Amino acid sequence: MPKINNVVPSNLDNSHFLTYLHSISLNMVLKYLNKLTARFGYHVTPEKLPLPPDMAADPLFVSLYDQVRPFTMTSPERLFSLYQSIEYVAANKIPGDFVECGVWKGGSCMMMALLLKRLGITDRKIYLYDTFEGMSEPTEADKQFSGETANDLLNQSVKENENSVWCYSTLEEVQSNVFSTGYDPQNFIITKGKVEDSIPGIIPGKIAL
Repeated sequence: MPKINNVVPSNLDNSHFLTYLHSISLNMVLKYLNKLTARFGYHVTPEKLPLPPDMAADPLFVSLYDQVRPFTMTSPERLFSLYQSIEYVAANKIPGDFVECGVWKGGSCMMMALLLKRLGITDRKIYLYDTFEGMSEPTEADKQFSGETANDLLNQSVKENENSVWCYSTLEEVQSNVFSTGYDPQNFIITKGKVEDSIPGIIPGKIAL
């Protein structure tokens, strides 16, 4: 089992530490459970896991997290890291645009747009690269440590099932989701195709994140 002692915040009291451990444990159980159920086209999703204390103590993050949670597979911890990174970029006036390669339903880009808007930043572009057709065709090198190939996993899943390993979402659905943030639609640069085929043909002049 992975060690967690070196990622636990040092300022937690006993009650908060137990809450933190509970959250981490549930996330780990769900992660391994979903590896088993994905091959049958199912995904186990709790109504809402309790956020660790450092995240729960930030009301703006909690509000934005609740808005984007249905549209992302990104864990709360990684969304919080994204949230803090955007704040850092803004506070230090780091120039450049924002990029995500593989966006599923656009939840992480929604977090970018919502926070930029709250910070009064309206001139940053957000680049979204995706096939918008689900996973691209795997090679023989794409396999799990157990030896099971990506091709087998995809064949065992229903592409249109939103919780399948295909990670399928249409371009129109993603557009609707990111445009719902109220961030200027012209600031979303949505590129359809495999990332390695799209870059460097379509890239920002500078990348902040």
